[in-house]
Amino acid sequence: MTLAVQQLADYLPELGFKVSQLIPRARKPLVTLEDTKSVLTEVDVSINNSLPLYNSQLLRAYSMLDPRVRPLVLLVKVWAKGKKVCGAQGGNLSSYSWTIMVIYFLQLVGLLPSLQLLSKEERTLETRDYWAHERPFEVGFLTAEDYKKDVADGKIAAPSGEENLTLADLLYGFMQFYSKEYQWGSEAAWPQLLWTPPARLVGCCWLCRGGLCAEA
Repeated sequence: MTLAVQQLADYLPELGFKVSQLIPRARKPLVTLEDTKSVLTEVDVSINNSLPLYNSQLLRAYSMLDPRVRPLVLLVKVWAKGKKVCGAQGGNLSSYSWTIMVIYFLQLVGLLPSLQLLSKEERTLETRDYWAHERPFEVGFLTAEDYKKDVADGKIAAPSGEENLTLADLLYGFMQFYSKEYQWGSEAAWPQLLWTPPARLVGCCWLCRGGLCAEA
């Protein structure tokens, strides 16, 4: 895999890609590319690593449930990169981790469900973890299409969050939550764990802007 990733890094610039990062000797070698001929910013390419495919499908499903998900993720990533706190290679949270943090926050606010908990079937993938140990990963989740259908049919209840929150409200709330409320070191921002927003949301002011609370 190391040689294959190196060959990709040598070849793809001829097709209009710029190599921004090459990690050939990592546990899962990859090359990060920038597409200089389109609006695509960055893309990670690896070999024999199928878990990210399921992760991407899951993130896409969440983005289909609310039009604010994707722009909020992009805003948070732009901020994190600007502050140089994004990138696992530099000892920071990865881009994927920032995305998961956004989804977790939106679940707490009551705008997103847990598609993993709503999965109708168990689905596992055998692959290597961070420490190169083979183990099963649970990759099942309810698709966005099935979720919307089940909500329309009354089979499941949709989250009852504030629909009028703007992107600015949510960005402010995200910063407030992770700077003042999130229990760093003891809390896991893991969307699969959550379905009902915790009681600590009652009376919270994560979404206050200019002295006005969204729940007021």
